[in-house]
Amino acid sequence: KIGKFRSRARIPAVVYIDPVTKAIIARSAQPMGGIQGTRCKEDETYVNTLRIINPNKTKYVYLFDARPKYAALGNKAMG
Repeated sequence: KIGKFRSRARIPAVVYIDPVTKAIIARSAQPMGGIQGTRCKEDETYVNTLRIINPNKTKYVYLFDARPKYAALGNKAMG
């Protein structure tokens, strides 16, 4: 279900682990929530798992959208 919810089935993947803090950077394609803001429980659980496995036991996950604003709006409109 996570793959179907993400563009081109690109699920979040850990691409970097800081050697000192053990903080991670994970990359993925944008979710396909569309204008209605559809959610995927499995995707949310997966992202939360990335938070839980962090050895620092942080209670926060920071999500960044690196696309230009208008590209993000266009993709949201497309679904």
